[in-house]
Amino acid sequence: MMVPMLLKYGEQICGFPAVLAGYAARAVDAWQWCSAGVLARELQVSRPEASALLLAMEGEGYLIRHTGKLAAGHDGGWLQEEEEGTEPLLLWHLTNLDGRQLAKAHIGSAISRATAEALLDGLLGRVRTVNRDPHATHVVESVDLYGSLVDPNREEVTDVDLIVFTRRRQRGSNSTSDVSGCSSASASRWPSEEQVLTERAALRTQLAAGHDRLDIALVDELSDIRSPLPPGASWKRVFP
Repeated sequence: MMVPMLLKYGEQICGFPAVLAGYAARAVDAWQWCSAGVLARELQVSRPEASALLLAMEGEGYLIRHTGKLAAGHDGGWLQEEEEGTEPLLLWHLTNLDGRQLAKAHIGSAISRATAEALLDGLLGRVRTVNRDPHATHVVESVDLYGSLVDPNREEVTDVDLIVFTRRRQRGSNSTSDVSGCSSASASRWPSEEQVLTERAALRTQLAAGHDRLDIALVDELSDIRSPLPPGASWKRVFP
């Protein structure tokens, strides 16, 4: 069993902020194989910065690198322009216990249960706002809470771990969507992979509202991993 790490602001891993490296490990773990372009979108940093971070983590043994497209049956995330570019497509993958431990690390010092519950309440309010917005890209169907906040005896927790299950609003050339997300499109357009990644990242940012203690895994019908709950984790449904 892995012992959770605690990543503190001001500390460094591989020459980068430890918190940034932790978020990078989580993103690579979620995608299984991840490109610099996808990581840059996930972390909202430049692609050169994402590439430098991935190379540094590879150099320290947290990641391994693969060149070229993946064989059939392997999941991964990269951008279309990376696949079609003149440079070889590079993908990274978590390799060992250190990498997996970094991906599961907690961020910063512990917070009180009251603070964590207030953060959760705020997120659920934003979920309701998204579902009322007919122009939103997704409808949130359910939210599951797991991790330390599930334990009623914990007075301090590390962060608020959440899985947000969504469905994409169907949009077509002649579509109109109601508040529930239903669409009367005569012909829907299948989104590009880049659009899917961009819209997921935007929704995750909207729900987090700048609170880095909200650890949000967002799932929709196009996600490769449909159930990202860690094995053996306790959980409870908090929405609806």
